Amino acid sequence: MFDFLVEELNKPGLNKRRNRHLDSMTKFIENYLVLERGYEVQKELRVTTASAYSKKCDITFSSPDGRRYALELKSISSSFGKNFNNRIEEMAGQAWLLSKSLDGFGYVFVYHDVEDKYTYYEKLKSVLHELHNAKLMHYCMLIKVSENNFVIDKTFCSLAPNSP
Repeated sequence: MFDFLVEELNKPGLNKRRNRHLDSMTKFIENYLVLERGYEVQKELRVTTASAYSKKCDITFSSPDGRRYALELKSISSSFGKNFNNRIEEMAGQAWLLSKSLDGFGYVFVYHDVEDKYTYYEKLKSVLHELHNAKLMHYCMLIKVSENNFVIDKTFCSLAPNSP
């Protein structure tokens, strides 16, 4: 399903700061939402949550009856000690703000660890459970990517609500 992630995320000299490393995954998910699930994907849609905050979500989509949804794609691949808390705070804040303006909000989180240590993986799962239980995040896919393969977490394996 996501075999291309292993190759793309392990390219020598890949610049993840330009936020282009998940482009193939974004296209794959958009096609899946339209062709397999019957949703309509909107391009470049900015979600406004309050007069002081709006966000251009990575993927926004709607059901035939007009319900609106969004997916954010995030990855972490280095300096886990420094970057982990920032990613968690960003994820929780966006979930809190965006879940109030949409019918559903979710994450695709790619945990890229070429050393196969996954030191922060259980902490990440704990936060995802908290966000889901608080009804701030409605669906999520968590993907571990190493140097040679990928694994989709069985607990977090949904890209969208169950039915459009």
